[in-house]
Amino acid sequence: MTTGHVTLRRSRWNSLIPDYDKRVNLDSVEEYDTDLEVRSEEGRNIKADPAIGIYAYQKSCKRLGTPPQRKVQERLMAKEMDLKSRVLGTMATRAITTALTKNTRLEKVDLSDNSIGEEGALYVADMLCENDYITEIDLSHNQLGTRGAIALGQMMRENRSLQYLNLTASNFGEEDARYISIGIASNDSITHLNLSHNNFSEEGAQYIGKIIAQNICMTHLDLSWNKIRRKGAVTLCKGLELNCVLTSVDLSWNGFGYEGALAIGQLLKKNKTILELNLSNNRINWQGALFLMSGLKWNRTLEILRLGKNPLTTTGCMDLLEGLSHPESKVYYLDLTDVPVISAFEMMAEAIRISRPFDFKHGGVVMSHDTLGERHEKYKDPMQRVIEYMQANEIRPLEMFRAFDKSVNFKMGKKAFQERLKKTGLHFTHGDIDDLMRALKKAGGDDLGSTKGVTYAKLSRGVMNQKLVEREEKKRAIMEEEKLKRYHKNLLNPSLPPINVDETIETLETARSATPTSMGAVMVPGKGIQTPVNPPALAMAVPKARPKSSGMVSMSVPLGGGKKKKKKPGKRKSAKKKSCASKKK
Repeated sequence: MTTGHVTLRRSRWNSLIPDYDKRVNLDSVEEYDTDLEVRSEEGRNIKADPAIGIYAYQKSCKRLGTPPQRKVQERLMAKEMDLKSRVLGTMATRAITTALTKNTRLEKVDLSDNSIGEEGALYVADMLCENDYITEIDLSHNQLGTRGAIALGQMMRENRSLQYLNLTASNFGEEDARYISIGIASNDSITHLNLSHNNFSEEGAQYIGKIIAQNICMTHLDLSWNKIRRKGAVTLCKGLELNCVLTSVDLSWNGFGYEGALAIGQLLKKNKTILELNLSNNRINWQGALFLMSGLKWNRTLEILRLGKNPLTTTGCMDLLEGLSHPESKVYYLDLTDVPVISAFEMMAEAIRISRPFDFKHGGVVMSHDTLGERHEKYKDPMQRVIEYMQANEIRPLEMFRAFDKSVNFKMGKKAFQERLKKTGLHFTHGDIDDLMRALKKAGGDDLGSTKGVTYAKLSRGVMNQKLVEREEKKRAIMEEEKLKRYHKNLLNPSLPPINVDETIETLETARSATPTSMGAVMVPGKGIQTPVNPPALAMAVPKARPKSSGMVSMSVPLGGGKKKKKKPGKRKSAKKKSCASKKK
């Protein structure tokens, strides 16, 4: 840069903005009349101080046709610039970034909610590639879009001073996560990254999860208010599981559900660094609470857990508290906002407070358990209870029958059998006795089925039949458990999306350096690439990454399949001669 000149250098985004590469001679421009004379504490005019950039800002405003703002010039001398919700637009943002490129005082910049758009994001990213003094920047609620994601991803690869980056509500989609991931993979300075209120779903979360496992500097990650679910939730959790520096993760207001809760359970078992985890409003029910409980029993680092607005039910809340009751658990705050609990929950929480500091928040106390998720004691067959009694006393059916048959008639009535069972401590209801008698009658078969009362043969066969039934139930339970394990294993090992960082960057560089697009050309269906008289900004669409072997498709070929093959004239003449000959005949 020379004295008296402001050079907007040939940018990495020259293919996306046709008029980006400009050189303005400030000495040849008439002095811009303005009453915004900014003076230092000593009274001297510091407008032309290159370390502040006020002179460059005023001249850039003159060239772009936008009025300079007093607040911008005042903030250029401070350490913080707060321009939140001023509706700056693209041109005003471009003027500000011209000043910020060489500013050495500012450390924090807030440009949130300013309608910067995709083109403005390119100017901001270009500035951050040059400025090594800004450590925090807020670009939230600016609809940065795909081209903004590309620019910021490239910026993160080059910038080494930025520590806080807020990209909330930037209108990023699934494919944009690929470019953000490229930046995360190469950056070693950003510690706080906010990507909330975007449109990342399964594929986008897979890109981020795959890269976040390799990051070694980020401590705070916010992915709330997206659409992360299913495979995306699982891959993201596996990435967090391998990450060794993150301390705060916000995943609230997504759709983790059953699969996500399963992955979170594994994350809690293996991660040793996360201190605060927010899972509010993620469709985690009582089944997911069991997965979380199994993970919390093994976790020794987590301190704050937020699970508000989830359909956990009262049973799920009790399961969570059981997982936190481990004496080595470090959790001191549990947030269950809008989730009802029963009185036993508060009693159990008070018991935890005796051993360590513990606080909680819930959605109120109800009288009884929720119907959904409530666990009932499994019904035990009356014959099974009889078998357990014999096993406990180490007796066989014959010995039990002899003890019952005091009159030695080798047959007992229904009432007499019930009275003998009561004396042993086995209390059966009338319904249980009826079930037991039906089982004994069925066990007797054709030869003993007509015999009334209870006999030794019926009791012995009834015991054998019940053991066979139990054996089959155990086999069935083992098969169901193995099937569930295989299902969980498949859920926790999703296929990862292909993301080749070097290949994607190479494709983007090829697109930027293409000659037709650098002149503002656009692709017109059926006509190929055309250069308009007044080329609009951001006309080029970003191509997707292609394999190296296939190469780039030639951009000079028009859409619709290229040139059509010309028909041979010989065939046309011969067909004409044949038609004439047929007419003569």
